[in-house]
Amino acid sequence: MTAVVPARRAGAPVVVIASVDGSVHLRDRSSGQLLQEPLRAGHHGATNAFALAPPPNGATLALVVGEYAHPAVWHAGVWNVDRGKSHGKPLPAPSRHWRRGMPFGPVTVLTALEVPVGGEPLVAGAIASGEICIWNLHTRQHWWKPLGRHYPGANALLSLPLPDGGPGLLSADENSEIAYWDVGSRRCLTKLGGGTGAVLALAAWPTAGARAGSARTGGDRIGFVSAGEDGLIRMWDLQYEGDPLHEEGLLHEQSPLHVLTGPAGPVLAAATTAKAATDTEVVQLLAASGSDRTVRLWALDGPEPVWLDSLTLPYPAQTLAFTDPHSLCVGFGNDVAVFTVGTP
Repeated sequence: MTAVVPARRAGAPVVVIASVDGSVHLRDRSSGQLLQEPLRAGHHGATNAFALAPPPNGATLALVVGEYAHPAVWHAGVWNVDRGKSHGKPLPAPSRHWRRGMPFGPVTVLTALEVPVGGEPLVAGAIASGEICIWNLHTRQHWWKPLGRHYPGANALLSLPLPDGGPGLLSADENSEIAYWDVGSRRCLTKLGGGTGAVLALAAWPTAGARAGSARTGGDRIGFVSAGEDGLIRMWDLQYEGDPLHEEGLLHEQSPLHVLTGPAGPVLAAATTAKAATDTEVVQLLAASGSDRTVRLWALDGPEPVWLDSLTLPYPAQTLAFTDPHSLCVGFGNDVAVFTVGTP
């Protein structure tokens, strides 16, 4: 299982599942029924990276990248999920590296940027050679040169808009470094230490700084969660110092607001529920899965995260996604399950 992503089709909640065999399945969230024949991505080998992108015309597009990097077999297909067929040209390979005699490696992770730049929808991808490339989903061309580079490579990407509403991107790597990028100005705003060992998972924390009893108040904030090989889950609540367009960095000597003890072993995936800071009817949740086959759940609404429950699976969960504030979709082994979650 490469990815499990919640979406909507004709107004109804669905789950889009990318499998290692290169197929993409669209299933009803409640019944699990297959809604159409699986999309055959057309690439060689397994699905290496997957993302959903909602373009301006309202159709849901699936971006599917195969495991091979050679230009002869490179395939970054774009599919219309609603119609069940390909949607225009695939994304081009970063062939400039190949022309220099340097194999660029496959794309290891993809994400669609929530905020377009100049009205153009963009997609970010981390390449095994370490570079973060940006594609224009409308023109199917590279958007300028690579945004930046991680050594030896990035493991996770997260679209996280800037406080002013501009396009922002988080990236995390094997050396526990987390970088936050202003995509519009193509500048790295800050770099943070994400623990010891590789950072394997990133998730948004949209109500950081706005919770009852929060230790930090005021200012424009960025909240997110990171986790990885050290088994710890770090919750970051960052605040801009001055105008981010004119400062060298976002913050200096920043440390996480909370550090949670996760599973016994590496944390493989993390997910949070989205809610408005003023919504008192829904509790914001954090879920994290580990190599010990457990999935753990916390409530985030108070001044401190509160552990709620855990469950043990037959296999480690490689991907997590909340389909709504009370439903957690979990991909483990060759299976996908939806669990009802909430406060006791």
